[in-house]
Amino acid sequence: MQDLISRQAAIEKIHSEFDECLVWDESGKHTADEVERILDTIPPADVRPVVTCAECDWHVDCGYHFCNKWCQPCPDNADFYCAYGERTTAVPT
Repeated sequence: MQDLISRQAAIEKIHSEFDECLVWDESGKHTADEVERILDTIPPADVRPVVTCAECDWHVDCGYHFCNKWCQPCPDNADFYCAYGERTTAVPT
């Protein structure tokens, strides 16, 4: 499986570790700002955020897990998700 990372987290880590220092590679040396510029040229991964049943607006917990979208029980698994999940806007308690 492909590792997906936050571009912003990578940039912050580069600056915290190498700011104003030189990073060496085969082609020469780069400052942290140049490495950030290079990272900005990489296209983002084409992924959708996963919404698990437990966080889904369609999920109802009425003694058992139920999906109002499909009008049927959901799997009793907090990691389960479907392509139609919509993140709830309710504040978790």
